Amino acid sequence: MGESAKNHNRVPQEGLDTVLERNTTTIHELRSKITAMQYRLAALKAENYRLTNHENQIKEGIPRIALPHEIVKMIFYECDALTRCRLLCTSRRIADELTVWNDVTFAWITRAPVVEDDRKTVMTHGYKVTTNCQVIGPFQVAKLIPMLNSLRNIRMLLIESSTLHFLDRCNRISREEGFFALLYNLECVKVCSTMDNLSLPYVLEDFLNLPRLRTLHIREHGIPKEMPLIDHIRAPIEDLRLCSQRIHARLLLQLCEALSKTLRRLELLFVAIIPEGTPTPNHRDECILRIISAIAKMENLSYVTLSRALLTPSIADDVCSRLGLLTSLEEIVFEAFDLNDLSRLVNVHLPLHAMQVTITDMVKVGTRWFPISRKGSELFDVFNDERIPILQEECQRVERTITLQFGRLRGLTSPTLCMKIGHVTVFGHKGVITMEKNPTEHEIECLYSFY
Repeated sequence: MGESAKNHNRVPQEGLDTVLERNTTTIHELRSKITAMQYRLAALKAENYRLTNHENQIKEGIPRIALPHEIVKMIFYECDALTRCRLLCTSRRIADELTVWNDVTFAWITRAPVVEDDRKTVMTHGYKVTTNCQVIGPFQVAKLIPMLNSLRNIRMLLIESSTLHFLDRCNRISREEGFFALLYNLECVKVCSTMDNLSLPYVLEDFLNLPRLRTLHIREHGIPKEMPLIDHIRAPIEDLRLCSQRIHARLLLQLCEALSKTLRRLELLFVAIIPEGTPTPNHRDECILRIISAIAKMENLSYVTLSRALLTPSIADDVCSRLGLLTSLEEIVFEAFDLNDLSRLVNVHLPLHAMQVTITDMVKVGTRWFPISRKGSELFDVFNDERIPILQEECQRVERTITLQFGRLRGLTSPTLCMKIGHVTVFGHKGVITMEKNPTEHEIECLYSFY
């Protein structure tokens, strides 16, 4: 029994010895391979070091050819927009010194143009940028904020799009907030339908905090009603134009009070004014008179445009009397005006240094309203043989020299019609006034709804 047990234990012991011997052999082989690989790695490092030094020696032996930075700068400013962007990616020094395009001081931004062919129409959801620099040429971008580093020095910015509502629903441009607030050197900004159609939302604070802004023109369906604190307004705005379907009376009053010391030119063009509280006619008239009183306190205001909404018949006389307090007024513009009130306006209300009255859109002659600023006709289409005596009689009542202009004269275009009636010089323009038919009250309201 004892010998059989010993034989039984000897067999597993011999198997373990065999396994141990085999594993020991494997370990020695692995150590040999590791040693060989280490020698190989050392040899590769030595070869790499040798080749690197050899390459450096070759480079040192070749003379370097480089353009002076001034020449690179001259070449850069002769390139278009795409080439400039590519050059900025080639060198850190070029990027540091030429990222800002100093030759660009004006930018005109619109929607990218629609591309049409025989079978389809492609609406590109992006922007087209045109600058004052001809070598850059027009270029298209999907986003504007990444371009701000290059356009940082622009002083005049014009951004416009269509005012048609259906285009707002087709817009797929990604929203970019805070675009205008980042352009600290702006002196003139004119925006038209940018919030919905161009996806560039803004608040008035973005403009009123710009330290150099002197001209601000806004045309939107609805002007933002958020107003910063008066103490936070830094913009020395001299020329303000607000054109909208509606505007809040509180916002307009705050703007007039905040900019009373700097404004020289003010244009208020809107269809409806929204008063605070209950929108009754009496309450609305009170809000309008407060706004006109705030305008009358502007010491430097020389040009003012009043919309039809500010000159309702119930308070027209009060509005004109307050305008007589403007000490620097030179020209007053009415969107719609009753010609029968001209002599009273000039003789009683207007200050003596106000030398011009302009009527742009509608004029009331007798008991009928006539539209202005339509193409294809002349001044005498309104003031024909039947109505010219009304104009002559009213002008004869004016007791001092003044200019009466019908319609807008764009740019440097001189008037093509001029009449001298008493102390009044009447200016008009061919194609400015028409009288195809007598419009109904509904047509008059429709005319203003598109303004």
